[in-house]
Amino acid sequence: MDARAGRVKPAKPRPQQWMDFSIGRSIAWLSLTVNVKGSIRVALVLGGQDAKTHYQLLLQEKDQIEEEIGEELLWHELLDRKQSVIRLRNDDVDPRDRAQWPAQQEWLWEKLQAFHQVFSRRMKQLRAEDYSPEEEET
Repeated sequence: MDARAGRVKPAKPRPQQWMDFSIGRSIAWLSLTVNVKGSIRVALVLGGQDAKTHYQLLLQEKDQIEEEIGEELLWHELLDRKQSVIRLRNDDVDPRDRAQWPAQQEWLWEKLQAFHQVFSRRMKQLRAEDYSPEEEET
């Protein structure tokens, strides 16, 4: 990542399976995860007291967001947790195979840049007070 130009700046590597990146607001961040059981992931993590509301606002733009990313995303509201996650997974990898690392790193880089491009503008404009749930029919 240091050698490539992009909007997302790398943090200091740590001995863990994930790496988080700022997206311009403390209510959300981008995250890369490498799971040695066979997957790599890029995610937008929504946190804070309005995480569920922000998730619902983004969910209203699901079709457009997925069109801009160019792929169907996994949308997890995580009702039993404070955070919600919008993620893209690649399960066609073996992170233990060093020969695959360049291709895996390229996939992570491209998807991270796409997530930043698609979500950074939205996150800057996101306001919890703009959400009004539809009234349930009686």
